[in-house]
Amino acid sequence: MKKLLIGSLFFCVYGGAFSQQKLTVLVKPEKVLIENGENKQILNADFLVRNVGADTFTLTKVSLNVFDKAGHLVHSRFLDNNGTAPSVLLLPDRILKGVSSRLFFNPFTEFSASLPLHKLSYEWTFEDTRDGQTNITNIVYPEPYVQKETFLFPLKGKVLV
Repeated sequence: MKKLLIGSLFFCVYGGAFSQQKLTVLVKPEKVLIENGENKQILNADFLVRNVGADTFTLTKVSLNVFDKAGHLVHSRFLDNNGTAPSVLLLPDRILKGVSSRLFFNPFTEFSASLPLHKLSYEWTFEDTRDGQTNITNIVYPEPYVQKETFLFPLKGKVLV
């Protein structure tokens, strides 16, 4: 009886830590590449959000922190729910009702060519009516894209495509 009481107390205090997470955010593709453009870097990454429970979640904030190789914060951006025209409204279909999944295109894809993109930390904030706020963090270590082949257009002169 004493073991049952201790086990029940332990579950009440720590039970939430062992429960399955209702939301997941996956980086797609898993290997994130940086394409060098004219005076900018373009990040190739989007996010798949999955709601595996019956609750309804609303995305209220997405933030990004960029760190250099030494671990120093060098850049920060966010979209949130503040103001009369909230910037998070740029992301469509922010409400996940019940078991569902949604692909969110990365709102932060372009960076200055001089900005070191060693480590990117994305934080997603969701709200629901039962548990309040849920925060999920994704850490991304992007790699520069190196084109291995040279491609030539097979036609010469002006071409209408």
